[in-house]
Amino acid sequence: MPTHTLPLTFDLFNLEKAQSVFSNKALPPIWTPLSGGNLNYVWRWGIFPNSVIVKQTPPFIAAAPKHPFNQDRHHFERQALTFLNTPPPSLPHNPQIHLPVVLAHDAPSAVLVLSDFGPSPALGSANVQAGFDPVLGKNLGLFIKELHLSTLKNKYLLLNHNNCTVQETRFEIQYRFIGQQALTHKLPHAPEIQAAAHHLGEVFLQEGICLIMGDLWPASLLVLAQGLAVIDWELSHYGQPAQDVGHLAAHLWMLYHRNQNPHFRMRIQQFWQGFIEMYFYQNPVFDLNQQLRAIQHLGAEIMARTIGAFRSGSAYEGLSVHHPVQQEALQFATNCLLENDLSLQQMFSPFHIPYF
Repeated sequence: MPTHTLPLTFDLFNLEKAQSVFSNKALPPIWTPLSGGNLNYVWRWGIFPNSVIVKQTPPFIAAAPKHPFNQDRHHFERQALTFLNTPPPSLPHNPQIHLPVVLAHDAPSAVLVLSDFGPSPALGSANVQAGFDPVLGKNLGLFIKELHLSTLKNKYLLLNHNNCTVQETRFEIQYRFIGQQALTHKLPHAPEIQAAAHHLGEVFLQEGICLIMGDLWPASLLVLAQGLAVIDWELSHYGQPAQDVGHLAAHLWMLYHRNQNPHFRMRIQQFWQGFIEMYFYQNPVFDLNQQLRAIQHLGAEIMARTIGAFRSGSAYEGLSVHHPVQQEALQFATNCLLENDLSLQQMFSPFHIPYF
């Protein structure tokens, strides 16, 4: 179980509650806490393959209980997965990409019971290279493109999946905060960074155009024997596709930047090239404006993991702002935010830090 102190008003779910609420689940009475995410509490109930995933969303960030976060996000995960899994499926079948299935939902406890993919590693965890395959990159790029295109201008999702509280929280703790931190640390071009990040946050608060996954990073991608599982849909939102693409780009760049294994770096690069090649192919929704916003979000996410609110547990945790590696990341992120002649296709090739 998590070791930090919980607010007195929040009751942590447990096996006894699960067995009483979901009495139709005849599973072994084994309750195993899982790690990997920051937002929620997650357990495996049973022993795989006779098991399910139990996920509780508290009204705060689980890894940082002092930071409130709208508890309704469990409704958005349930709604997104139900929409995508309901026959006929909303997306064409992709044998390499798998989604969890919602098995049960207890709204009063903010709990979802989901199908279990077993003890599968997240992409990039402990230098797992198996998932960094250009074919899997292409399949993920195709899946995300089809997600965006198939839900484009969908009035039902516009009205019912406008997860605006997530974007409002991101505006405060990501885009606004990194601008403040840039000024505090006296980064080069700090006023421009603050203005660009603030404007980007405002853009993402505007009415969206399609369903986005909302949290597309390696921790949300499990490496299976047959492809990837895309999990953790609680931040899904009817928003801008740039946020999905920029988010994945940022985390792959950081994995690449902080790893010294040339073979692993090459695998990351090939995975991204496969993703972006397939995502860009015949994709009219991802126009030049979306590409620019994706590059800016790439920079904003790197800053959030270096000097921002998400530094804890990141690849840059423990490094001072003056450390050469930190300076490289911040300079790259600044170039992205200020749109200094970068492209998504060439962000790894060759790896360099563009100058101003």
